Amino acid sequence: GSLDDEAGYSQLMNEAEAKLGTSGVGGAWSAAAGAEEDLHRPKVSTWGRFPRPRDISKAYGGGKRIGVDVPKNETLEAERAAATAAKLEAYRQKSGKDLRVVEAHKEAIEAAIEAGKRAVRRGLAPEGVEALREVEQWCTARTEL
Repeated sequence: GSLDDEAGYSQLMNEAEAKLGTSGVGGAWSAAAGAEEDLHRPKVSTWGRFPRPRDISKAYGGGKRIGVDVPKNETLEAERAAATAAKLEAYRQKSGKDLRVVEAHKEAIEAAIEAGKRAVRRGLAPEGVEALREVEQWCTARTEL
């Protein structure tokens, strides 16, 4: 019983899809009566075996074209450009601040790096880490030192 019911239901759904056609964001398409020769039925069911037009671009009116025949809003574009410029300037100020801090303490940072390297070469890794911890507050991941 239930397998026959499921098979019958599946067949009914396939017939309903064939009658209704498809609809979606890009447009709608439905098979015209007697237009069986224009339908394409894929042999492989990877993308579904429902009937579809042979040339989808013609049936749906071509691909999506963004910005074509759309009037430009100059004030909105100016606001977006100003907001982007402000964000870039804030980023540059912040990254510049990091560079200024590193430049102010460059000698101490370089000395700590050398002391850390010497300690590690002698097998004293904990002392090397301690040497670097003293200058850690002035270093960031965004700077060379």
